[in-house]
Amino acid sequence: MPPYITTDPKNGTIIQAMAETSNAIETSFEHFRLKESLEHIVNLARTGNRFLNETEPWKIYKRSEEEAGHIIGLAVQLVGSVAVLLKPFLPESSSRILKVLSTNPNVSWKNSKECFVKPGRRISPLEPLFHKVSAPDLRDRLERLRSIETSEVQI
Repeated sequence: MPPYITTDPKNGTIIQAMAETSNAIETSFEHFRLKESLEHIVNLARTGNRFLNETEPWKIYKRSEEEAGHIIGLAVQLVGSVAVLLKPFLPESSSRILKVLSTNPNVSWKNSKECFVKPGRRISPLEPLFHKVSAPDLRDRLERLRSIETSEVQI
């Protein structure tokens, strides 16, 4: 994990987005608005995508490894924040991401607002969290489930 700067104004928008999203989700949870909570998380991930597309660290790396490192460092922080926020919805996937990013996979909710992935942390490769399912395969699985349900009802 490269070092990163949180005081740079252009990077402050990422830190601010992490805090605002966490606060918004807390409010959504208080009112049992789970879908709204997920929408906030997706919007935070989109903010991260936009940040990477606008800053283009792959291009900046050619002229300044340090500046590209700051961008990647903040992007990793945002991924960590998303992982913490997703924990109530996808606990296993969230834990897998957090094990890779932090020495403590049980990162608390309050950490979603801050930078908790330490500079110098070695991030190991992560196996894909989800696998693509084709439409025909999904139909086959659904038919098998339906046939099992039908046979159970007949008994």
